[in-house]
Amino acid sequence: MRSTRSLQGKMGEPMEKNFWYLFAAYSTIWTALCVYMIRLSQKNKELQAELRDLQAQIARVLTK
Repeated sequence: MRSTRSLQGKMGEPMEKNFWYLFAAYSTIWTALCVYMIRLSQKNKELQAELRDLQAQIARVLTK
């Protein structure tokens, strides 16, 4: 039977080696999420401007 110390060392090694991949994966996910949120915000601003323009056009047509 193996000692607890040797099991911890062997189980801890892969995590230390794979920590970089975990960090890279989380960084990629958070970066993609931030880019997506920024694009949604920009699209929302564009749609609000278009809605204001359409409301102004409707108001001009109704006042004629």
